[in-house]
Amino acid sequence: PLSFVENFNVRLTSNCDHQLSKKLTRALRERDGGLPGVEALTLPYSNGRYEAACNMLYPKAGSAELIQETVTKWARSLVENSDLGFSSISDILETCYRVGTTADQCARVLEVCNTPELLREHDTRVAEQLRRFLAG
Repeated sequence: PLSFVENFNVRLTSNCDHQLSKKLTRALRERDGGLPGVEALTLPYSNGRYEAACNMLYPKAGSAELIQETVTKWARSLVENSDLGFSSISDILETCYRVGTTADQCARVLEVCNTPELLREHDTRVAEQLRRFLAG
């Protein structure tokens, strides 16, 4: 592919309603003035919680670290707004996490598998692990 998409999710606590969750999504999403190369959706999670699911189209520009920084600043601003009733960031944020494979992980595989034979062996191991996983 010409570009490699990485994923990063931000799960909010049940203290954050749908409207507040959408505000975070807009703060992250490039088309709404957020971070470069970041697409984001607000998704229902479970038990009244929501998640901002982010695609990083250009992970070096709109990185996971930059998303984390932006989320922390956003949550801190909510805590500082005493009208909202949040006393700490943990009242707002449940977890932030990467999803899937990163471009750096792929680059390391290519470094280690630097011959066609090593790359075939790697691909065979990955395919076998996938078969075992799918077989249950």
